[in-house]
Formats: sequence, structure tokens, C-alpha cells
Amino acid sequence: MVLSAEEKKRFLKSLDEDKEFRYAVAGYLGIGEILKRLDSLEESMKKLWENQNKLWEEVKSLREDFNTLKSDVSTLKEDISTLKSDVSTLKSDVSVLKSDVSTLKSDVSVLKSDVSMLKSDMGTLKEDVSTLKKDVGDIRTTLDRLTLTVEDEARSVIKHRIKRDLNIDIELDRVFIDEREVNIYGAVNDICVIGEATVRLGTKLIDELLDKIELIKHERPDLLRKKVIKVIYADYAVPDAVESARNRKVWILRRKKDLTPMVIEEVG
Repeated sequence: MVLSAEEKKRFLKSLDEDKEFRYAVAGYLGIGEILKRLDSLEESMKKLWENQNKLWEEVKSLREDFNTLKSDVSTLKEDISTLKSDVSTLKSDVSVLKSDVSTLKSDVSVLKSDVSMLKSDMGTLKEDVSTLKKDVGDIRTTLDRLTLTVEDEARSVIKHRIKRDLNIDIELDRVFIDEREVNIYGAVNDICVIGEATVRLGTKLIDELLDKIELIKHERPDLLRKKVIKVIYADYAVPDAVESARNRKVWILRRKKDLTPMVIEEVG
């Protein structure tokens, strides 16, 4: 029996599309078992390819993880390097800090020494001040005694001279006008004596004497008389003071010598 072309075409199409028909024909021809094994092998190959693809995906994922790990390791190395640098800087800072602390301790030690010396100097200064106060007190006492001696001497010499030259017996003492002291004052009948006593005479004391006389005129006119003798007793008088006293009619004398003449002045 011979198949037509159409039948052959249909037969081949059935072999290609119908699996059971293909196996039936193969079994008839004695190659059915081979076809089954080939189909099984094809299925196995597909599974192998799928597993291989999965492995490649896993390998790809592992590579990505490896690359990420390498990046992390690189970053970690950089962090470690930075940390080492920071530790080195910290060590340097600690070293500097130790040096600063050592310097500070040295400075504190020096400061303590300076404070100790200052305390010692303060103690010495207090002793010096105490000694100075005592010396000033002694000087003041000496000056007071000297001043009193000069004033007493002045009153005695002036009283004697007025008695000798004017035949007037007058008592001389000190008076106070508004707490300002006049070293020499005395009055009898229509004449009064107003003066000062000093160790060294300058022009300033002459001005003060004239100011005190004006003060008496305004505050104690009862102490004035029609006539007044302005006098200053001095151990030493500068030339300018002598000239000023002469021009202003102030009698300047020492124990044994007149520096300007005695003048009896009418009170205006």
C-alpha cells in the first residue's frame, strides 16, 4: 500500500504534534524505548540548564556581595586608617597636655615661691612702715618741741626788745582765731603785737601773717589796737622773704640781730 502525498504529510504532522501517536509508531518500529529515554534526557537537560541558570544567578549575587564586601573592607580600612590617625593625634595631644600640666605645675610652684617671697616682703614692709611711723612720730615730737622752743624763745626775745626799745612792758602769748593759731600776740594800752615764730622763714609765712591780721580785723576786732607791730622771729630767713618783709613793714629779727627794722604801724 502506498500513501498519497497528503497522507504522508498528515502522518508526519501527527508524529510531530501527537506524542502518543509518535510513541505508538516508535513502538511499532521498535524505537519507543529510545524515544522515551531521549524525552527523559531532554527533561533532565532542561532541569540542568535551569539549575545552571540558578547557579549563575547565585554566582552573580555572590559576586555582587563580594564586591560590596570588598567596598566595605576598603571603607573599613579607611576608617581604621583614620582611627589610627586620630589615635596618633590624640597621643600627641595627650603628650602636649602632659607637657602643659608639667609647665603649669612648674608655674604654680614658682607662683607659690613668689607668694611666699611676697608675704615675706609684706612682713618686712610692715616692719618698715611700723619703724617709719615711729620715726615720723619721733620727728613730729622733735618738731613740736623745737617749735615750742622757738615760740617760747621768740616771745621772750620780742618782749625784751620792746621793753628795751619802747619802754613798754607787754605780755606775749598765743591766740586762736577760728582754729587758726597766731604764735605771738600781746596788747597794752593803744599798741598790740601780732607775729609768728619759725625756724626757716620764706615769703609764704609773711603772707600768712598778713592774712591772720586781716582775719583778726573781721573776726576779733577787740584784739586790735590803734597801733600794731607786725613781727616774725626766725633762725634763718631767705633773702626774698627779708625784702618782702621790709616792703610790707614786717619786723624780722633773730636773737641777736634785726633783719628788718621795727615799725609801729597805725591801724586804718
